[in-house]
Amino acid sequence: TGTFVLLPFLSIGRGGSSGAKFRISLGLPVGAVINCADNTGAKNLYIISVKGIKGRLNRL
Repeated sequence: TGTFVLLPFLSIGRGGSSGAKFRISLGLPVGAVINCADNTGAKNLYIISVKGIKGRLNRL
């Protein structure tokens, strides 16, 4: 699981279990722009990093 910067907690899963195969929705990539749906005044949110996910360094 990981926490996206400036976003509520979102879990990221991997289909590593055996048995029935279920469709797992894709997560949001770094650099995604999404619409803001709360009352903070922001209109668009830009994901700059994901906390707790180790990946390639400096890849935006």
